[in-house]
Amino acid sequence: MSNAMARFLPLLVASLLATVSAQPAALPPFDFGAADNPLEMPPRDVRPRAARLTAFGGPSYIGVSWRGGVGFEADLAGGPLSLGLEGRLRVSDALYDEDFDDTYDLLRLVRYARLDPTPQLPVYARVGPITRLTLGPGHLVRAFQTTSAWDERTVGAEAALKLPFVRVLGFADDVRLGGLVGGRTEIAPFERALSSMLQSVEVGATAVTDLGLPADTATTAFALDARFALWRIGDFSLSPFASYARFTEYGEGYGGGVEFASRDLAGFGRFGATVGLFQSGEQFIPGLFNAFYSVHNPEARIWNADAFFRDRQTFVAAGTPLAEAQGGLSLTFVLRALIFNAFEFATFVRRDYSDDPLTESTLRLVFAPGGGDPFRFVFEVQQQGRTSFWSLFDDYEDQNVLLFHLDYALTGPAWLTIRSRYGYERRANGPDGEQRYLVERRFEPFVGVRVVFP
Repeated sequence: MSNAMARFLPLLVASLLATVSAQPAALPPFDFGAADNPLEMPPRDVRPRAARLTAFGGPSYIGVSWRGGVGFEADLAGGPLSLGLEGRLRVSDALYDEDFDDTYDLLRLVRYARLDPTPQLPVYARVGPITRLTLGPGHLVRAFQTTSAWDERTVGAEAALKLPFVRVLGFADDVRLGGLVGGRTEIAPFERALSSMLQSVEVGATAVTDLGLPADTATTAFALDARFALWRIGDFSLSPFASYARFTEYGEGYGGGVEFASRDLAGFGRFGATVGLFQSGEQFIPGLFNAFYSVHNPEARIWNADAFFRDRQTFVAAGTPLAEAQGGLSLTFVLRALIFNAFEFATFVRRDYSDDPLTESTLRLVFAPGGGDPFRFVFEVQQQGRTSFWSLFDDYEDQNVLLFHLDYALTGPAWLTIRSRYGYERRANGPDGEQRYLVERRFEPFVGVRVVFP
């Protein structure tokens, strides 16, 4: 173990113990989108009114160029409302155009603006770039996000409403309503039955469509699913489920599995483990609306990096288009643990057994105790286009999204803020108007000052 790691590990353990010893915060009733994201500053984790402001500067590496940069991050909370803002300004010989080259960049300053549910108002609503949004068992929408091409990110909206017997969820990838929109309704028809098994019966319907695509290539889709708790022990339940999904212009798929989970583990956290088996027909890919959908859809493709650097006039696409998917069997595994709204571990693996390279995985590790703790970090990696489980451990290629964030208290109000991304940049469109994206690396080690207002 290196000296740096030897110093870092005791600090991690001490901070985690301090978090565990604190009074547990109540979880919201929604496990949807960013509703329980520990990286955001919902009122349940802070005082009734709080604010945190960080200003920083330092070197900025984007693509193949180094620049100088300055920026800020601000988090504010009051009552059920909270707001997060974030901005960067980079310069070398000239300003980096992508920071502020159109009016929409002003909206991109919003990291999140959210309303959290209260006992009097069981509504969750959020505006900001969408991250890791899943609907139901993920047959159509799995870990969807709008931040894979950072300079092209859109500011979307997500909302949820809980009523007796029914829960309604919805999202739009852009508040201008010109892209992907979707919704889900979950009905618990026997919620007040005497039998706990009948109470747990839940039927869900999901619908998704991309308003930005023409009718002949539209990825309009719907799904139906049902589940019930076969067995309960304490806060945990073992719930089998079944799901059917179909694209109106493409193919269909069905599947099922079993989930062992607790959505509210005695007020201390959440845990869930799911195993599923899915059969897909031709022109169907489970969880198509994922982290790569904004750069890999019927009108957008990822440019094979090796081919790009050999000959920029020849386009070679990476990935399997929905219209060319051959179908087949896939096995999925999902695991997520959220403890005290401060520590999160989540992973998803889908081993695809078709002739297409469609094996994929995600991993997310977060430690974000609170504004007064000496550090927090985030590590996320999402992969697709692999051929086997073991190929998930190969080098990163064209279908990978990676995120690493670290905030570390240096001395007094001084903080080290590292932001690193492996995502995509927009290149010139193809002759037919097809959007093309190329892998891009970003690294920004900034030093600044953080002020917390009680």
